[in-house]
Amino acid sequence: MIKIKKCFDKTKQITLKLTIILVIVFLGIFVDSCQNKDDDNNFIYQKEAKLPNVSTKIFAKELAYAIQKNPKIVKTINNSVDIISSYGLDENLTVFDILNTDKSVFFSKNNFGDLKSVFSTEELKNLGFSSDNYYGNLNIYWGYHDDWDGKTNPIVCYIDNTTTSTITKGFKIEKDKLVDVEISEEEFDSEKQPIIVVNVNDLNYAVYPDFKNGIRIKDGVDWNEWIDNGDNDANENSVYNNPKKIYKAGYTYLQSGGHQYDYWWAGGSEFYIEATFATTETTGTYAEHSCPFTRKQIKHKVKKSCGFSILHSDWKTNFLNVDFRLFESDGGSKQPFTVSLNILNKVSFNVSVPKRSYDDLVGQVNVSRDSFMASYDNGDKLYQLGDCTLTTDLKIYNRPTK
Repeated sequence: MIKIKKCFDKTKQITLKLTIILVIVFLGIFVDSCQNKDDDNNFIYQKEAKLPNVSTKIFAKELAYAIQKNPKIVKTINNSVDIISSYGLDENLTVFDILNTDKSVFFSKNNFGDLKSVFSTEELKNLGFSSDNYYGNLNIYWGYHDDWDGKTNPIVCYIDNTTTSTITKGFKIEKDKLVDVEISEEEFDSEKQPIIVVNVNDLNYAVYPDFKNGIRIKDGVDWNEWIDNGDNDANENSVYNNPKKIYKAGYTYLQSGGHQYDYWWAGGSEFYIEATFATTETTGTYAEHSCPFTRKQIKHKVKKSCGFSILHSDWKTNFLNVDFRLFESDGGSKQPFTVSLNILNKVSFNVSVPKRSYDDLVGQVNVSRDSFMASYDNGDKLYQLGDCTLTTDLKIYNRPTK
């Protein structure tokens, strides 16, 4: 709030008021323009590039030199990114995995060889990075890694204060020198040449469960295991109001609409789904499922399957609605939002659901039980969340007797 001192004369006050009005009008036009653009596509996305606090140029240059001396490093990076992608994650190889493989949630053995020498622990320490803070979540991002021909050296890019939303700089590796180049979003997405970026991961390494040991849930977040196995058969049981049954609502697929929510040098999109639902007539909770997509998967509007992920664990007839929301994770401070849930013959109550300040809301839908069951019975299992599509499913079980 702006406070104006009383010592301003009337002329200054009038001038200030006019200035404020003009600023408000301008901002109103600008926000309305942006909002209309978002509404046309039914999603919200970030407008400004969020750059890391530290330049990654020094590490990118060291990596380029290392590849120039030993091209086998490229295969090491590609194989490692492939392992991480096999868990359904984006194409990021973290410095923490490279330097502290014994504590890795992805790798059992340290096969990084000469790649380890690229990231000087002394240099990292000078920047305030250590294994305790996962080296600031520094990583090597290799989008479209599975298109590599197995021999061409990649261009190595970096992020600094010259980076924009569509252009960043890097090094092209030649036999006797490194050549400074600029890479655009169009060049990157053309898939005509391999391009990797030394960057900072949007996700803190601490959020990952122990993937290598088959664990996919941590701190209440279910990291879906994506399987391309075709549509599930529709449930033939069309009786949805039996108190002796448990009705579990879930989803089986998430399909991208093709919009890239992060800038190309930041990777794909770390989608997550939050479903808020009632557990008793006075309390509610939420289920969160992490659904990362690579940039290539988004580009080709891939439909990813995860079997069956719970959106409501026991949807009784008196629990009237469920709130589904799809976010793209970008971190920031905790800024929870409130969801109102309705109970039959009772007043509604609010549930606080976690969210981070930079996270983009892709889309949301509030679904009543009757609507969900009727749509499912008619074979309509799709819900639109922004430009993405959620395919739902229903499982019916006998309720245990007391």
